[in-house]
Amino acid sequence: NNPQQQQQLQQQYQQIQGPGPQPGPQQGQYQYPPQGAGPGPNPYNNYPYPPNPYMYGQHPNAMGYNNNNMNPQQYLHGHQPHQYQGGQGGWAGTASGYGGTYPQPQQYYQQQLHQGPARSSFVPQLYALPPPALKSDTKRPSSILGTKTNTNAKMDTITPTAIGNNYKVTVEQAPAVVASNSSTQRRGLTFDSIQKLSFFFMGQFLMCYCSVSPRNLELVAYNAAFRKNMRIVLTGFVFPTILSLSVINSKFCDLNKLISTFYISATLGYSLSFMVEIFVTGLIRLGVFWIWEPSIFALTPTVPLIILPFTVREHNYRPKRITLFVADFVATCVAAPIIEEYVKLKVVQLSTQLPRNFRRVKKIDTRKKHKKKKRGKKHKYKHVMEPIELAPGEEPVTNINKYASHMLAASLGMKMSDTTRRVLMYTKQGDEHKHFYALFRGFFPIHELCGAMTALELAKRDVLGLNIPLWRMLLPAVFIHGIANLKGMKPAFKWNGTAPWSEIQMSPWYVADYSNLAQLAARALPKLMWLIIIGRVSGYCIKNYYMVGRKAVKRSTTFAGNKAAFN
Repeated sequence: NNPQQQQQLQQQYQQIQGPGPQPGPQQGQYQYPPQGAGPGPNPYNNYPYPPNPYMYGQHPNAMGYNNNNMNPQQYLHGHQPHQYQGGQGGWAGTASGYGGTYPQPQQYYQQQLHQGPARSSFVPQLYALPPPALKSDTKRPSSILGTKTNTNAKMDTITPTAIGNNYKVTVEQAPAVVASNSSTQRRGLTFDSIQKLSFFFMGQFLMCYCSVSPRNLELVAYNAAFRKNMRIVLTGFVFPTILSLSVINSKFCDLNKLISTFYISATLGYSLSFMVEIFVTGLIRLGVFWIWEPSIFALTPTVPLIILPFTVREHNYRPKRITLFVADFVATCVAAPIIEEYVKLKVVQLSTQLPRNFRRVKKIDTRKKHKKKKRGKKHKYKHVMEPIELAPGEEPVTNINKYASHMLAASLGMKMSDTTRRVLMYTKQGDEHKHFYALFRGFFPIHELCGAMTALELAKRDVLGLNIPLWRMLLPAVFIHGIANLKGMKPAFKWNGTAPWSEIQMSPWYVADYSNLAQLAARALPKLMWLIIIGRVSGYCIKNYYMVGRKAVKRSTTFAGNKAAFN
Protein backbone atom coordinates (compact mmCIF):
# COMPACT_ATOMS: atom_id res chain seq x y z
CA ASN A 1 0.00 0.00 0.00
CA ASN A 2 3.03 2.26 -0.14
CA PRO A 3 2.72 4.65 -3.13
CA GLN A 4 6.49 4.97 -3.44
CA GLN A 5 6.88 1.24 -3.58
CA GLN A 6 4.17 0.98 -6.26
CA GLN A 7 5.92 3.63 -8.34
CA GLN A 8 9.25 1.81 -7.95
CA LEU A 9 7.66 -1.42 -9.13
CA GLN A 10 6.31 0.27 -12.25
CA GLN A 11 9.71 1.72 -13.10
CA GLN A 12 11.37 -1.67 -12.69
CA TYR A 13 8.76 -3.25 -14.91
CA GLN A 14 9.30 -0.67 -17.68
CA GLN A 15 13.08 -1.09 -17.48
CA ILE A 16 12.84 -4.85 -17.89
CA GLN A 17 10.20 -5.04 -20.60
CA GLY A 18 11.08 -1.97 -22.62
CA PRO A 19 8.71 -0.10 -24.91
CA GLY A 20 6.34 -1.77 -27.30
CA PRO A 21 2.89 -3.36 -27.29
CA GLN A 22 2.25 -5.65 -24.38
CA PRO A 23 0.76 -9.11 -24.96
CA GLY A 24 -2.81 -9.64 -23.93
CA PRO A 25 -3.85 -12.05 -21.20
CA GLN A 26 -3.82 -15.73 -22.12
CA GLN A 27 -4.88 -18.90 -20.43
CA GLY A 28 -2.51 -19.79 -17.62
CA GLN A 29 -0.74 -16.35 -17.78
CA TYR A 30 -0.80 -13.41 -15.40
CA GLN A 31 -0.24 -9.89 -16.64
CA TYR A 32 0.95 -6.78 -14.88
CA PRO A 33 -0.88 -4.61 -14.36
CA PRO A 34 -4.09 -6.68 -14.27
CA GLN A 35 -6.85 -5.32 -16.45
CA GLY A 36 -9.72 -4.12 -14.23
CA ALA A 37 -8.56 -6.15 -11.27
CA GLY A 38 -9.69 -5.67 -7.74
CA PRO A 39 -12.03 -3.18 -6.13
CA GLY A 40 -10.97 -0.06 -4.31
CA PRO A 41 -8.22 2.45 -4.89
CA ASN A 42 -5.47 -0.18 -5.05
CA PRO A 43 -6.46 -2.92 -7.55
CA TYR A 44 -3.14 -4.77 -7.25
CA ASN A 45 -3.09 -5.70 -3.61
CA ASN A 46 -5.13 -8.92 -3.74
CA TYR A 47 -3.74 -10.44 -6.91
CA PRO A 48 -0.52 -12.25 -7.71
CA TYR A 49 1.69 -10.55 -10.24
CA PRO A 50 5.38 -10.94 -11.02
CA PRO A 51 7.35 -7.95 -12.32
CA ASN A 52 7.17 -9.35 -15.87
CA PRO A 53 4.65 -11.60 -17.67
CA TYR A 54 5.41 -14.95 -16.12
CA MET A 55 4.00 -18.20 -17.49
CA TYR A 56 2.75 -20.50 -14.79
CA GLY A 57 1.62 -24.07 -15.31
CA GLN A 58 -1.63 -24.55 -17.18
CA HIS A 59 -3.34 -25.33 -13.92
CA PRO A 60 -4.36 -21.94 -12.46
CA ASN A 61 -3.49 -22.65 -8.82
CA ALA A 62 0.08 -23.82 -9.42
CA MET A 63 1.82 -21.22 -7.18
CA GLY A 64 1.17 -17.98 -5.37
CA TYR A 65 3.22 -15.69 -3.17
CA ASN A 66 2.55 -14.51 0.33
CA ASN A 67 3.57 -11.09 1.53
CA ASN A 68 3.15 -12.03 5.18
CA ASN A 69 5.54 -14.94 5.81
CA MET A 70 7.33 -14.92 2.42
CA ASN A 71 6.64 -18.61 1.81
CA PRO A 72 5.17 -19.80 -1.50
CA GLN A 73 1.60 -20.96 -1.28
CA GLN A 74 1.07 -24.56 -2.38
CA TYR A 75 -2.26 -25.98 -3.53
CA LEU A 76 -1.15 -29.33 -4.93
CA HIS A 77 -1.10 -31.91 -2.15
CA GLY A 78 1.74 -34.33 -1.81
CA HIS A 79 4.48 -31.87 -2.85
CA GLN A 80 6.93 -29.86 -0.73
CA PRO A 81 8.23 -26.59 -2.22
CA HIS A 82 11.90 -25.87 -2.74
CA GLN A 83 12.74 -22.27 -1.91
CA TYR A 84 15.54 -19.89 -2.56
CA GLN A 85 15.60 -17.14 0.03
CA GLY A 86 17.75 -14.06 0.43
CA GLY A 87 17.40 -10.87 2.38
CA GLN A 88 13.96 -10.47 3.91
CA GLY A 89 12.00 -12.53 1.47
CA GLY A 90 12.25 -15.41 -0.96
CA TRP A 91 11.35 -16.63 -4.38
CA ALA A 92 10.27 -20.22 -4.93
CA GLY A 93 8.81 -22.30 -7.74
CA THR A 94 7.12 -25.63 -7.96
CA ALA A 95 5.53 -27.86 -10.54
CA SER A 96 1.90 -27.85 -11.44
CA GLY A 97 0.05 -30.99 -12.32
CA TYR A 98 0.07 -30.20 -16.02
CA GLY A 99 2.62 -27.87 -17.47
CA GLY A 100 5.60 -28.03 -15.16
CA THR A 101 7.40 -24.92 -13.84
CA TYR A 102 8.90 -22.13 -15.88
CA PRO A 103 11.73 -20.36 -14.04
CA GLN A 104 12.15 -16.62 -13.83
CA PRO A 105 14.35 -15.20 -16.59
CA GLN A 106 17.95 -14.47 -15.71
CA GLN A 107 17.46 -10.82 -16.68
CA TYR A 108 15.15 -10.48 -13.69
CA TYR A 109 17.91 -11.55 -11.33
CA GLN A 110 20.41 -9.24 -12.97
CA GLN A 111 18.04 -6.32 -12.62
CA GLN A 112 17.32 -7.15 -9.00
CA LEU A 113 21.02 -7.39 -8.21
CA HIS A 114 21.72 -4.02 -9.87
CA GLN A 115 18.94 -2.33 -7.94
CA GLY A 116 19.36 -4.21 -4.66
CA PRO A 117 21.04 -2.55 -1.68
CA ALA A 118 24.81 -2.37 -2.31
CA ARG A 119 24.41 -4.97 -5.13
CA SER A 120 24.99 -7.68 -2.53
CA SER A 121 21.65 -9.15 -1.57
CA PHE A 122 18.54 -10.24 -3.41
CA VAL A 123 15.55 -8.09 -2.53
CA PRO A 124 12.38 -9.86 -3.66
CA GLN A 125 9.18 -8.12 -4.56
CA LEU A 126 6.09 -8.39 -2.43
CA TYR A 127 3.35 -10.52 -3.92
CA ALA A 128 -0.21 -11.00 -2.85
CA LEU A 129 -2.26 -14.18 -2.45
CA PRO A 130 -4.27 -15.61 -5.36
CA PRO A 131 -7.84 -14.43 -5.60
CA PRO A 132 -10.45 -16.51 -3.73
CA ALA A 133 -12.04 -17.59 -6.99
CA LEU A 134 -8.93 -19.46 -8.00
CA LYS A 135 -8.72 -21.16 -4.63
CA SER A 136 -12.31 -22.34 -4.56
CA ASP A 137 -13.11 -23.16 -8.19
CA THR A 138 -10.09 -25.27 -9.04
CA LYS A 139 -9.40 -28.94 -8.41
CA ARG A 140 -6.35 -31.10 -8.07
CA PRO A 141 -5.20 -32.80 -11.30
CA SER A 142 -5.59 -36.18 -9.61
CA SER A 143 -9.26 -35.51 -8.89
CA ILE A 144 -9.86 -34.38 -12.47
CA LEU A 145 -8.08 -37.25 -14.18
CA GLY A 146 -8.98 -39.96 -11.68
CA THR A 147 -5.30 -40.65 -11.17
CA LYS A 148 -2.95 -41.17 -8.28
CA THR A 149 0.41 -39.53 -7.78
CA ASN A 150 3.61 -41.39 -7.24
CA THR A 151 4.31 -40.68 -3.58
CA ASN A 152 7.71 -42.38 -3.70
CA ALA A 153 9.07 -39.98 -6.32
CA LYS A 154 10.56 -36.55 -5.77
CA MET A 155 8.87 -33.37 -6.93
CA ASP A 156 10.27 -30.91 -9.42
CA THR A 157 13.22 -29.12 -7.86
CA ILE A 158 14.36 -25.62 -8.76
CA THR A 159 17.92 -24.84 -7.67
CA PRO A 160 19.19 -21.27 -8.26
CA THR A 161 22.99 -21.11 -8.35
CA ALA A 162 24.95 -17.86 -8.10
CA ILE A 163 27.36 -17.34 -11.02
CA GLY A 164 28.87 -13.89 -10.72
CA ASN A 165 26.02 -11.42 -11.10
CA ASN A 166 23.76 -13.99 -12.74
CA TYR A 167 21.67 -16.83 -11.40
CA LYS A 168 21.49 -20.21 -13.11
CA VAL A 169 18.23 -22.06 -12.51
CA THR A 170 18.28 -25.89 -12.71
CA VAL A 171 14.96 -27.75 -12.95
CA GLU A 172 14.69 -31.45 -12.15
CA GLN A 173 11.52 -32.85 -13.65
CA ALA A 174 9.39 -35.02 -11.39
CA PRO A 175 7.78 -38.25 -12.61
CA ALA A 176 4.46 -37.81 -14.33
CA VAL A 177 1.17 -38.49 -12.66
CA VAL A 178 0.42 -42.21 -12.82
CA ALA A 179 -3.06 -43.24 -13.87
CA SER A 180 -4.83 -45.92 -11.89
CA ASN A 181 -5.85 -47.96 -14.93
CA SER A 182 -4.35 -51.30 -13.92
CA SER A 183 -7.72 -52.97 -13.79
CA THR A 184 -9.85 -53.71 -16.78
CA GLN A 185 -13.21 -52.05 -16.98
CA ARG A 186 -15.87 -54.59 -16.15
CA ARG A 187 -18.35 -55.33 -18.88
CA GLY A 188 -21.22 -57.73 -19.23
CA LEU A 189 -21.50 -60.47 -21.81
CA THR A 190 -21.95 -59.18 -25.32
CA PHE A 191 -24.21 -60.75 -27.92
CA ASP A 192 -21.17 -62.07 -29.78
CA SER A 193 -19.98 -63.95 -26.66
CA ILE A 194 -23.43 -65.45 -26.05
CA GLN A 195 -23.57 -66.49 -29.70
CA LYS A 196 -20.15 -68.23 -29.49
CA LEU A 197 -21.12 -70.13 -26.35
CA SER A 198 -24.40 -71.15 -27.97
CA PHE A 199 -22.65 -72.46 -31.08
CA PHE A 200 -20.16 -74.41 -28.96
CA PHE A 201 -22.83 -76.19 -26.93
CA MET A 202 -24.96 -76.78 -30.01
CA GLY A 203 -22.01 -78.58 -31.59
CA GLN A 204 -21.50 -80.66 -28.44
CA PHE A 205 -25.17 -81.66 -28.30
CA LEU A 206 -25.18 -82.48 -32.01
CA MET A 207 -22.31 -84.91 -31.45
CA CYS A 208 -24.24 -86.37 -28.51
CA TYR A 209 -27.19 -87.03 -30.81
CA CYS A 210 -25.02 -88.63 -33.49
CA SER A 211 -23.18 -90.90 -31.04
CA VAL A 212 -26.20 -92.78 -29.72
CA SER A 213 -25.57 -96.50 -29.76
CA PRO A 214 -27.18 -98.52 -31.26
CA ARG A 215 -28.50 -96.37 -34.07
CA ASN A 216 -31.62 -98.52 -34.77
CA LEU A 217 -33.43 -97.66 -31.51
CA GLU A 218 -36.98 -96.43 -31.50
CA LEU A 219 -37.53 -92.70 -31.34
CA VAL A 220 -38.38 -92.56 -27.62
CA ALA A 221 -35.44 -94.77 -26.63
CA TYR A 222 -33.17 -92.87 -29.00
CA ASN A 223 -34.07 -89.53 -27.40
CA ALA A 224 -33.55 -91.00 -23.93
CA ALA A 225 -30.07 -92.21 -24.95
CA PHE A 226 -29.40 -88.75 -26.43
CA ARG A 227 -30.25 -87.05 -23.13
CA LYS A 228 -28.04 -89.55 -21.29
CA ASN A 229 -25.13 -88.67 -23.57
CA MET A 230 -25.72 -85.00 -22.83
CA ARG A 231 -25.50 -85.65 -19.09
CA ILE A 232 -22.30 -87.64 -19.56
CA VAL A 233 -20.68 -84.86 -21.58
CA LEU A 234 -21.72 -82.17 -19.10
CA THR A 235 -20.23 -84.28 -16.31
CA GLY A 236 -16.87 -83.97 -18.01
CA PHE A 237 -17.20 -80.15 -17.89
CA VAL A 238 -17.50 -79.95 -14.08
CA PHE A 239 -13.83 -79.73 -13.19
CA PRO A 240 -12.85 -77.33 -16.02
CA THR A 241 -15.64 -74.98 -14.94
CA ILE A 242 -14.53 -75.02 -11.29
CA LEU A 243 -10.91 -74.43 -12.31
CA SER A 244 -11.87 -71.49 -14.53
CA LEU A 245 -13.83 -69.80 -11.76
CA SER A 246 -10.92 -70.19 -9.34
CA VAL A 247 -8.26 -68.74 -11.68
CA ILE A 248 -9.92 -66.02 -13.75
CA ASN A 249 -10.04 -62.58 -12.12
CA SER A 250 -12.53 -60.23 -13.75
CA LYS A 251 -10.59 -57.23 -12.41
CA PHE A 252 -7.76 -57.89 -14.86
CA CYS A 253 -9.49 -59.88 -17.62
CA ASP A 254 -12.27 -59.14 -20.06
CA LEU A 255 -14.74 -62.02 -19.97
CA ASN A 256 -15.73 -61.51 -23.61
CA LYS A 257 -12.12 -61.86 -24.78
CA LEU A 258 -11.71 -64.99 -22.67
CA ILE A 259 -14.78 -66.51 -24.32
CA SER A 260 -13.36 -65.60 -27.72
CA THR A 261 -10.05 -67.30 -26.87
CA PHE A 262 -11.90 -70.40 -25.63
CA TYR A 263 -14.13 -70.58 -28.71
CA ILE A 264 -11.27 -70.19 -31.20
CA SER A 265 -9.24 -72.86 -29.40
CA ALA A 266 -12.17 -75.31 -29.19
CA THR A 267 -13.08 -74.98 -32.87
CA LEU A 268 -10.26 -73.74 -35.07
CA GLY A 269 -7.39 -74.67 -32.74
CA TYR A 270 -8.48 -78.26 -32.18
CA SER A 271 -9.35 -78.86 -35.83
CA LEU A 272 -6.05 -77.37 -37.00
CA SER A 273 -4.07 -79.48 -34.53
CA PHE A 274 -5.86 -82.60 -35.71
CA MET A 275 -5.10 -81.98 -39.40
CA VAL A 276 -1.48 -80.90 -38.85
CA GLU A 277 -0.80 -83.93 -36.65
CA ILE A 278 -2.13 -86.30 -39.31
CA PHE A 279 0.08 -84.70 -41.95
CA VAL A 280 3.22 -84.70 -39.73
CA THR A 281 2.55 -88.28 -38.61
CA GLY A 282 2.43 -89.42 -42.22
CA LEU A 283 5.79 -87.78 -42.92
CA ILE A 284 7.33 -89.31 -39.79
CA ARG A 285 6.14 -92.81 -40.67
CA LEU A 286 7.42 -92.46 -44.21
CA GLY A 287 10.82 -91.41 -42.86
CA VAL A 288 10.97 -94.30 -40.41
CA PHE A 289 9.88 -96.78 -43.07
CA TRP A 290 12.53 -95.43 -45.43
CA ILE A 291 15.20 -96.13 -42.76
CA TRP A 292 14.04 -99.51 -41.38
CA GLU A 293 11.50 -100.82 -43.92
CA PRO A 294 12.50 -99.71 -47.44
CA SER A 295 10.76 -102.72 -48.95
CA ILE A 296 7.38 -101.25 -48.07
CA PHE A 297 7.70 -98.73 -50.89
CA ALA A 298 7.20 -101.57 -53.35
CA LEU A 299 3.48 -101.05 -52.78
CA THR A 300 3.60 -97.50 -54.19
CA PRO A 301 2.50 -98.38 -57.71
CA THR A 302 -0.73 -99.69 -56.24
CA VAL A 303 -1.07 -97.57 -53.09
CA PRO A 304 -0.54 -93.78 -53.24
CA LEU A 305 2.42 -92.59 -51.22
CA ILE A 306 0.28 -90.18 -49.19
CA ILE A 307 -1.90 -92.90 -47.65
CA LEU A 308 0.76 -95.61 -47.57
CA PRO A 309 1.72 -95.11 -43.87
CA PHE A 310 -1.92 -95.58 -42.78
CA THR A 311 -2.76 -98.65 -44.92
CA VAL A 312 0.00 -101.08 -43.96
CA ARG A 313 -2.26 -103.60 -42.21
CA GLU A 314 -4.81 -103.59 -45.02
CA HIS A 315 -2.14 -104.90 -47.38
CA ASN A 316 -1.05 -107.64 -44.97
CA TYR A 317 2.37 -106.10 -44.42
CA ARG A 318 3.85 -106.66 -40.94
CA PRO A 319 6.57 -104.11 -40.12
CA LYS A 320 9.22 -104.76 -37.48
CA ARG A 321 8.48 -103.90 -33.89
CA ILE A 322 11.30 -101.36 -33.75
CA THR A 323 9.81 -99.64 -36.77
CA LEU A 324 6.36 -99.37 -35.24
CA PHE A 325 7.74 -98.25 -31.84
CA VAL A 326 9.98 -95.49 -33.23
CA ALA A 327 7.30 -94.17 -35.58
CA ASP A 328 4.64 -94.14 -32.87
CA PHE A 329 6.97 -92.67 -30.23
CA VAL A 330 8.17 -89.79 -32.41
CA ALA A 331 4.67 -88.98 -33.64
CA THR A 332 2.87 -89.37 -30.30
CA CYS A 333 5.40 -88.18 -27.71
CA VAL A 334 7.37 -85.59 -29.69
CA ALA A 335 5.52 -84.17 -32.68
CA ALA A 336 1.97 -84.12 -31.26
CA PRO A 337 2.91 -82.27 -27.99
CA ILE A 338 4.89 -79.67 -29.94
CA ILE A 339 2.00 -79.03 -32.32
CA GLU A 340 -0.68 -78.80 -29.62
CA GLU A 341 1.32 -76.52 -27.31
CA TYR A 342 2.35 -74.27 -30.17
CA VAL A 343 -1.25 -73.99 -31.38
CA LYS A 344 -2.41 -73.01 -27.88
CA LEU A 345 0.23 -70.29 -27.68
CA LYS A 346 -0.67 -68.91 -31.10
CA VAL A 347 -4.37 -68.95 -30.32
CA VAL A 348 -3.73 -66.75 -27.27
CA GLN A 349 -1.44 -64.37 -29.16
CA LEU A 350 -3.88 -63.98 -32.05
CA SER A 351 -7.11 -63.74 -30.08
CA THR A 352 -6.07 -61.06 -27.58
CA GLN A 353 -3.37 -58.49 -26.91
CA LEU A 354 -1.62 -59.27 -23.64
CA PRO A 355 -0.15 -56.34 -21.66
CA ARG A 356 3.63 -56.32 -21.55
CA ASN A 357 6.59 -54.25 -20.42
CA PHE A 358 9.12 -55.52 -22.98
CA ARG A 359 9.16 -56.61 -26.60
CA ARG A 360 11.59 -58.97 -28.30
CA VAL A 361 13.25 -57.39 -31.33
CA LYS A 362 15.91 -58.60 -33.76
CA LYS A 363 19.08 -56.53 -34.13
CA ILE A 364 22.41 -56.92 -35.86
CA ASP A 365 24.94 -58.67 -33.66
CA THR A 366 27.78 -56.18 -33.08
CA ARG A 367 29.97 -58.40 -30.93
CA LYS A 368 33.70 -58.60 -31.77
CA LYS A 369 33.61 -62.06 -33.25
CA HIS A 370 30.99 -60.93 -35.76
CA LYS A 371 32.54 -57.60 -36.73
CA LYS A 372 34.94 -59.07 -39.29
CA LYS A 373 32.90 -60.40 -42.16
CA LYS A 374 33.57 -61.09 -45.75
CA ARG A 375 32.18 -58.97 -48.53
CA GLY A 376 28.70 -60.06 -49.47
CA LYS A 377 28.17 -62.03 -46.29
CA LYS A 378 24.93 -61.33 -44.49
CA HIS A 379 24.83 -59.82 -41.04
CA LYS A 380 24.19 -62.05 -38.08
CA TYR A 381 21.26 -61.07 -35.95
CA LYS A 382 20.38 -61.56 -32.31
CA HIS A 383 17.19 -61.08 -30.36
CA VAL A 384 17.17 -58.58 -27.51
CA MET A 385 14.50 -57.35 -25.13
CA GLU A 386 13.60 -53.66 -25.35
CA PRO A 387 11.39 -51.87 -22.81
CA ILE A 388 8.15 -50.45 -24.13
CA GLU A 389 7.68 -46.74 -23.56
CA LEU A 390 4.64 -46.14 -21.42
CA ALA A 391 2.07 -43.55 -22.37
CA PRO A 392 1.48 -40.63 -19.99
CA GLY A 393 -0.47 -41.93 -17.02
CA GLU A 394 0.12 -45.60 -17.85
CA GLU A 395 1.40 -48.02 -15.23
CA PRO A 396 3.80 -50.92 -15.86
CA VAL A 397 2.37 -54.45 -15.87
CA THR A 398 2.66 -56.07 -12.44
CA ASN A 399 -0.05 -58.74 -12.58
CA ILE A 400 0.05 -61.81 -14.85
CA ASN A 401 -3.49 -63.08 -14.24
CA LYS A 402 -4.38 -62.20 -17.82
CA TYR A 403 -1.60 -64.45 -19.10
CA ALA A 404 -2.73 -67.38 -16.96
CA SER A 405 -6.44 -66.86 -17.69
CA HIS A 406 -6.12 -66.69 -21.48
CA MET A 407 -3.76 -69.63 -21.65
CA LEU A 408 -6.18 -71.57 -19.42
CA ALA A 409 -9.05 -70.67 -21.75
CA ALA A 410 -7.06 -71.92 -24.77
CA SER A 411 -6.11 -75.14 -22.95
CA LEU A 412 -9.69 -75.82 -21.82
CA GLY A 413 -11.00 -75.19 -25.34
CA MET A 414 -8.85 -77.96 -26.79
CA LYS A 415 -9.39 -80.22 -23.77
CA MET A 416 -13.18 -79.97 -23.75
CA SER A 417 -13.41 -80.69 -27.48
CA ASP A 418 -11.15 -83.72 -27.05
CA THR A 419 -12.98 -84.86 -23.91
CA THR A 420 -16.33 -84.74 -25.69
CA ARG A 421 -14.97 -86.85 -28.51
CA ARG A 422 -13.38 -89.43 -26.21
CA VAL A 423 -16.38 -89.68 -23.89
CA LEU A 424 -18.87 -90.08 -26.72
CA MET A 425 -16.84 -92.98 -28.09
CA TYR A 426 -17.36 -94.74 -24.75
CA THR A 427 -21.15 -94.93 -24.96
CA LYS A 428 -21.77 -98.49 -26.16
CA GLN A 429 -24.14 -100.71 -24.23
CA GLY A 430 -21.29 -102.82 -22.90
CA ASP A 431 -19.40 -99.81 -21.50
CA GLU A 432 -19.88 -99.34 -17.76
CA HIS A 433 -19.39 -96.38 -15.40
CA LYS A 434 -19.71 -93.82 -18.17
CA HIS A 435 -20.32 -90.89 -15.80
CA PHE A 436 -17.35 -91.85 -13.63
CA TYR A 437 -15.08 -92.08 -16.68
CA ALA A 438 -16.30 -88.69 -17.98
CA LEU A 439 -15.77 -87.02 -14.59
CA PHE A 440 -12.18 -88.22 -14.25
CA ARG A 441 -11.47 -87.61 -17.95
CA GLY A 442 -12.30 -83.95 -17.32
CA PHE A 443 -10.33 -83.96 -14.07
CA PHE A 444 -7.07 -85.13 -15.70
CA PRO A 445 -5.19 -81.77 -15.74
CA ILE A 446 -2.46 -82.25 -18.35
CA HIS A 447 -3.68 -79.58 -20.77
CA GLU A 448 -4.14 -77.05 -17.97
CA LEU A 449 -0.69 -77.65 -16.46
CA CYS A 450 1.05 -77.44 -19.82
CA GLY A 451 -0.77 -74.22 -20.66
CA ALA A 452 0.13 -72.75 -17.25
CA MET A 453 3.84 -73.47 -17.76
CA THR A 454 3.76 -71.81 -21.17
CA ALA A 455 1.97 -68.79 -19.70
CA LEU A 456 4.63 -68.43 -16.98
CA GLU A 457 7.46 -68.49 -19.53
CA LEU A 458 5.62 -65.98 -21.70
CA ALA A 459 5.11 -63.67 -18.69
CA LYS A 460 8.78 -63.92 -17.76
CA ARG A 461 9.69 -62.72 -21.24
CA ASP A 462 7.11 -59.96 -21.78
CA VAL A 463 6.70 -58.72 -18.19
CA LEU A 464 10.10 -59.29 -16.56
CA GLY A 465 12.15 -58.81 -19.73
CA LEU A 466 13.98 -62.15 -19.74
CA ASN A 467 15.25 -63.12 -23.19
CA ILE A 468 13.50 -66.49 -23.61
CA PRO A 469 13.38 -68.00 -27.12
CA LEU A 470 10.34 -69.84 -28.42
CA TRP A 471 11.79 -73.35 -28.01
CA ARG A 472 12.70 -72.59 -24.40
CA MET A 473 9.21 -71.26 -23.77
CA LEU A 474 7.52 -74.45 -25.00
CA LEU A 475 10.04 -76.96 -23.65
CA PRO A 476 8.53 -77.56 -20.14
CA ALA A 477 5.00 -77.99 -21.50
CA VAL A 478 6.12 -80.26 -24.35
CA PHE A 479 8.11 -82.45 -21.93
CA ILE A 480 5.19 -82.99 -19.51
CA HIS A 481 2.76 -83.49 -22.39
CA GLY A 482 5.07 -86.05 -23.99
CA ILE A 483 5.34 -88.02 -20.74
CA ALA A 484 1.54 -88.01 -20.44
CA ASN A 485 1.20 -89.37 -23.97
CA LEU A 486 3.79 -92.02 -23.17
CA LYS A 487 1.72 -93.03 -20.12
CA GLY A 488 -1.41 -93.55 -22.23
CA MET A 489 -2.90 -90.16 -23.05
CA LYS A 490 -4.05 -90.04 -26.67
CA PRO A 491 -3.07 -87.17 -28.99
CA ALA A 492 -5.63 -85.56 -31.24
CA PHE A 493 -4.78 -87.56 -34.38
CA LYS A 494 -5.57 -90.91 -32.70
CA TRP A 495 -9.28 -91.09 -33.26
CA ASN A 496 -10.17 -94.12 -31.19
CA GLY A 497 -8.34 -95.49 -28.13
CA THR A 498 -8.39 -99.20 -27.47
CA ALA A 499 -8.06 -98.63 -23.72
CA PRO A 500 -9.79 -95.34 -22.78
CA TRP A 501 -9.26 -95.90 -19.04
CA SER A 502 -5.50 -95.81 -19.54
CA GLU A 503 -5.72 -92.12 -20.37
CA ILE A 504 -6.63 -91.33 -16.77
CA GLN A 505 -4.20 -93.92 -15.35
CA MET A 506 -6.99 -96.06 -13.91
CA SER A 507 -8.46 -99.51 -14.49
CA PRO A 508 -12.18 -100.10 -15.07
CA TRP A 509 -13.92 -101.04 -11.84
CA TYR A 510 -16.26 -103.56 -13.45
CA VAL A 511 -13.43 -105.87 -14.64
CA ALA A 512 -12.55 -108.74 -12.33
CA ASP A 513 -8.98 -108.51 -11.05
CA TYR A 514 -7.19 -111.64 -9.81
CA SER A 515 -3.83 -109.98 -9.03
CA ASN A 516 -2.06 -110.64 -5.77
CA LEU A 517 -0.49 -108.00 -3.53
CA ALA A 518 2.88 -108.00 -5.30
CA GLN A 519 1.27 -107.56 -8.70
CA LEU A 520 -0.96 -104.76 -7.43
CA ALA A 521 2.06 -102.99 -5.94
CA ALA A 522 4.02 -103.37 -9.18
CA ARG A 523 1.16 -101.76 -11.13
CA ALA A 524 0.50 -99.07 -8.55
CA LEU A 525 4.10 -97.83 -8.21
CA PRO A 526 4.37 -96.24 -11.70
CA LYS A 527 0.95 -94.63 -11.27
CA LEU A 528 1.98 -93.27 -7.88
CA MET A 529 5.16 -91.80 -9.35
CA TRP A 530 3.14 -90.20 -12.15
CA LEU A 531 0.75 -88.74 -9.56
CA ILE A 532 3.72 -87.28 -7.66
CA ILE A 533 5.03 -85.69 -10.87
CA ILE A 534 1.64 -84.06 -11.54
CA GLY A 535 1.52 -82.77 -7.95
CA ARG A 536 5.01 -81.25 -8.18
CA VAL A 537 4.23 -79.62 -11.51
CA SER A 538 1.05 -78.13 -10.01
CA GLY A 539 3.06 -76.73 -7.10
CA TYR A 540 5.62 -75.31 -9.51
CA CYS A 541 2.92 -73.47 -11.45
CA ILE A 542 1.26 -72.03 -8.33
CA LYS A 543 4.56 -70.93 -6.79
CA ASN A 544 5.92 -69.28 -9.93
CA TYR A 545 2.62 -67.53 -10.60
CA TYR A 546 3.05 -65.52 -7.40
CA MET A 547 6.84 -65.23 -7.77
CA VAL A 548 6.61 -63.66 -11.22
CA GLY A 549 4.01 -61.21 -9.93
CA ARG A 550 6.23 -60.22 -6.99
CA LYS A 551 9.25 -59.75 -9.25
CA ALA A 552 7.19 -57.58 -11.59
CA VAL A 553 6.17 -55.34 -8.67
CA LYS A 554 9.76 -55.09 -7.40
CA ARG A 555 11.05 -54.30 -10.87
CA SER A 556 8.77 -51.27 -11.10
CA THR A 557 9.41 -50.08 -7.53
CA THR A 558 12.49 -51.28 -5.66
CA PHE A 559 14.65 -52.07 -8.70
CA ALA A 560 13.25 -49.39 -11.01
CA GLY A 561 15.90 -48.40 -13.53
CA ASN A 562 18.13 -51.40 -12.81
CA LYS A 563 18.03 -53.43 -16.02
CA ALA A 564 20.30 -56.16 -14.65
CA ALA A 565 18.12 -56.88 -11.61
CA PHE A 566 16.49 -59.99 -13.12
CA ASN A 567 18.82 -60.94 -15.96
